[in-house]
Amino acid sequence: MRVQGRGGENFRPGARIDAGGGKGYHAAWRAIQSGGLMKEENTPRVPAADPAVERGPKTLKEIAEILEGEILNEGDRRDEKVTLAGASDLMSDVLAFMHTGSLLLTGLKNPQVVRTAEMADLCGVVFVRGKHPDEETLSLAKTKGLPLLKSRFTMFESCGRLYLSGLKPCF
Repeated sequence: MRVQGRGGENFRPGARIDAGGGKGYHAAWRAIQSGGLMKEENTPRVPAADPAVERGPKTLKEIAEILEGEILNEGDRRDEKVTLAGASDLMSDVLAFMHTGSLLLTGLKNPQVVRTAEMADLCGVVFVRGKHPDEETLSLAKTKGLPLLKSRFTMFESCGRLYLSGLKPCF
């Protein structure tokens, strides 16, 4: 099925259409059609699970290595093994669905994340997409003893890497 745009161009189902009629979308679509964005070297890859790496529970240091991330605050639970992880930007979902001792991946970086993690008794928080929490969030996490990490990867890729390493989803 093809959908015809305002300028007579055809779009495939599921393609994102710029409702404002900006040139950015049309230029990107032309690049896709010409094969420029679909070349092998432009396609991101998630490494397959290495059979030499032990699958299963991980320490925060191992998680930081898997996510090519940085530990911002080690907290009191730095040696605890993590078995479950979940990702959400809705703190109400974190309170409703995450299990005690889980690792939270989120794109939010405000102090509410630390308060929610404390209430849900989570073992730590990973900030995705390279986001760095503000000083208030960092100091609150230090006070509460909550480990904080950050990763440059998207939430999707971070979850995929942790899943391939043997962590289980908590939702």
